[in-house]
Amino acid sequence: MDNNVHPINSAGVYRNPHPNAFSTDMVFSSRQELTKWVRNIASSLGFIIVVKRSRRDSDGDEYEVVFQCDCGGMYRSNKTSSKHTGTKKTNCPFGLVGKNLGDDRWNLIVKCEEHNHDFALHLEGKAYARRLSESQAQLVKDLSANNVKPRDILSTIKQQYPDNVSTSKTIYNQCQKIRLTKNAGRTPIQVLMSFLQEEGYVFYHRANDSTNELEDLFFAHPRSLEIWRAFPHVLLMDATYRTNMFDMPLLEIVGVTSTNKTFCIAFVLTHKEKIPNYSWALNCLLSLSEGYLFPRVIVTDRELALMKACSTVFPGAKRLLCEIYLSNFAQLEVVLLNYPAVLGYLNDIWLIPYKGMFVSVWTDKLLHFGNRTSYGLPCGHEQMSYSNKGHPIPIDSIDVFWRKLDLSSCQTVEDDDIDCEDEVKNFTEEFKKQSRPTHGEPSFTTQGPLRRSASNASTFVGFDKMSNQDPARHSSFTGKNSNVHPYVNQFLEMFHRYITHVHDVIGDGNCGFRAIAVWMGLHEDAWPTIRFQLMEELNTYKTEYLEMFGGEDWNTTYNTLNFFRTDEAAPYDHWFSMPEIPVLMACKYNVILHVIAMSGSLTYLPLRSAPPPWYQHVVYTIGFVNRNHYAKLVFAEGYPFPTITSHFFRFSYPCAAGWATPYTDRIQKYNHLLRVNCTTDNIILE
Repeated sequence: MDNNVHPINSAGVYRNPHPNAFSTDMVFSSRQELTKWVRNIASSLGFIIVVKRSRRDSDGDEYEVVFQCDCGGMYRSNKTSSKHTGTKKTNCPFGLVGKNLGDDRWNLIVKCEEHNHDFALHLEGKAYARRLSESQAQLVKDLSANNVKPRDILSTIKQQYPDNVSTSKTIYNQCQKIRLTKNAGRTPIQVLMSFLQEEGYVFYHRANDSTNELEDLFFAHPRSLEIWRAFPHVLLMDATYRTNMFDMPLLEIVGVTSTNKTFCIAFVLTHKEKIPNYSWALNCLLSLSEGYLFPRVIVTDRELALMKACSTVFPGAKRLLCEIYLSNFAQLEVVLLNYPAVLGYLNDIWLIPYKGMFVSVWTDKLLHFGNRTSYGLPCGHEQMSYSNKGHPIPIDSIDVFWRKLDLSSCQTVEDDDIDCEDEVKNFTEEFKKQSRPTHGEPSFTTQGPLRRSASNASTFVGFDKMSNQDPARHSSFTGKNSNVHPYVNQFLEMFHRYITHVHDVIGDGNCGFRAIAVWMGLHEDAWPTIRFQLMEELNTYKTEYLEMFGGEDWNTTYNTLNFFRTDEAAPYDHWFSMPEIPVLMACKYNVILHVIAMSGSLTYLPLRSAPPPWYQHVVYTIGFVNRNHYAKLVFAEGYPFPTITSHFFRFSYPCAAGWATPYTDRIQKYNHLLRVNCTTDNIILE
């Protein structure tokens, strides 16, 4: 720590370079004001002031407070160890006394302004100076709840509080304190179970019948399962044994996409590394496949129980071992050159029995072995034949694993290998369905999930229900019978071919909140929950939203949300308002929110959280129709990305900057189509 050294006198006391710094005739209106003034002066000089003691009268009223330097007093150890440790205590004589003059008015008396130590040039070395204020501690709590990394939290605090001298250790300690408070005496496994339930994870567990203790736990995030159903071909399994806070063996199950990107599918905590435990875990995974394609390749380490369980639950999968064993064996061969018997034992017991599970063992050892399947391409001779003839490699010669570039769920290999003739047939059948004339009211039956193909993903628009409730307030009218929802024509033409589904909601003044409830997997009647959660968001970050919206608009937004009556329609003053409520929704639910309208479409991004990987982004889209109603819209992949609101660029935290990055090209696409669709017709005034 850099210090500002001052001359010392014969008594061992440093001469104060700032005499009379604390001498004042000021009368302070409260003890808090006195304490703040004293500490600010001390910080500017390079030392810290703490409260030594305070005195109260018989009525409990405080009448005196004594301040001292943080180096004052002597260190008294309660430890029995004889080891000498350092201390910051130097018995510094500095002292101040605050007196209560009555009516909570205080003055300050200087007892001693001398120190027996030098002053610090930088206060980072002072533990007291690194403390977080109440508002800073709340900011750490909010950011950590949004999974912001400690270094980004510290960066945000430094930006908002320039005088803060906290370090990364301060943030880590505060996060640990928050976790301990949140856990409230619960064990780590109890905290985990509570977290899984609150966050909507899919999980299964088994407990001991006699002790009721948890023995096995399987959990997976729904989004991970969706990606796995799109790329089910390869599974990587890693058993990490008892190296976690739960003191239970952990099995991690990982998938691989066609672009060689890995993603976590599920995790398993088990009390024993036995075949029945692993079989139970794999059967849990199997039950979540919902009849989709089973894995064709499973890669594990040499965990014999896990290998046996894989062969039992997924008998049709090719089982491979991690090549790390070959690397380790090669290094061991160099060490054991003089011990041929040991090498022979390892080779016979550990390598040869599993040589068929190492593809790379035989690749390039036998002619063309592995070349046809390693990357799903034809062998070298076949590729040369196509090259000499000037023909491209047929798509059928490439394995379906490498051809898949979307997130739609697989059914079977044959299903993914559907050829052009089948696509034309599907298109013809769908066209006939849409062209068939019908009479009467449209069907209210909810459409089942559709498998999107190249022929119908961007043209067919299903709709959940049509209603006609109070069109004078929020219209959700019934149009002509057609598979194309009548609302689609109320949006810009650039969106038409991307709208794959419209979910209408009741038009009672709560339609915007109803649409978001449906997006969250709730019933639309859960709109009061959405209103309440947004009010919480508005109150929790009141300071930020006051700066963002202004005091008048903050109050208006609060009053807009404050409506929970279910026996009547929401009055106009409580309707979904722009842009404040979409901003709250994006931040509260950590989602990308599109509001699509003929007059102009906007995108709202989270302002405080660091973005997850692009494939984990959650997008909600609602459409504004009839000039007074909102409905849920579902878009196909690749749709034009509407303009991002200015709130994101003006008020977002530094850690949130990456939210817009994956969508740059699609934003440009939207702007281009917007310019193309603009008309420049002359208006003649008569």
